[in-house]
Amino acid sequence: HMDRDYLVEEYHACWILARVWYRVTRPLHAGEQLTISTWHRGASSLIVYRDYDLFVGNEQVGEAVAAWVVADIDNRKMLRPSSIENIAISAPPEQVKERQLRLIRCPKDKKHVYDRTVRYSDLDVNGHMNNTRYMDWIDDLLPSDFHREHPVKEFTVCYHSEAREGQNLDLRWDFMADDCLRVDAYRKSEGKDELVFSSRVLFD
Repeated sequence: HMDRDYLVEEYHACWILARVWYRVTRPLHAGEQLTISTWHRGASSLIVYRDYDLFVGNEQVGEAVAAWVVADIDNRKMLRPSSIENIAISAPPEQVKERQLRLIRCPKDKKHVYDRTVRYSDLDVNGHMNNTRYMDWIDDLLPSDFHREHPVKEFTVCYHSEAREGQNLDLRWDFMADDCLRVDAYRKSEGKDELVFSSRVLFD
């Protein structure tokens, strides 16, 4: 059993989401009952992958892959999963997804910049910005008229550095030649730009 309480009590550590990829085959609607099937692939190197399948009834409507790391609560130094007991593959090999999540290399010549400050409602139990709020911030870059006509079909987010309450982030974004929305978020650290997260979003 590898929940947060177990890691805190036994290893003074916590799970940190490093990267996530998500794809849906159709828009999801209010009132639909979503069933999520999930398993992890076991541990290799510093990354623990978890796979997800999404269903409405018997219809598969999406899938996702998340890459997690285990880190010390205080100094955020990553721990090797092999040092943690009970991390073992939880699905048969034929069910495990093959997708590997690589770093996103976004072009730097983006036309738009939007400043936003991390607030209390953005935080998670570890005191940094909740991973779900990053996608909210990205969605807010575009007006509701756009979202009504172009629902999100696929996205990838890479989390490079934790964002904390009161920090101001510059979201630099644009639509690229591949028709994907690319977003990089930076904060100032000792006078230099520090990358906080990068993302790639594909719309219908």
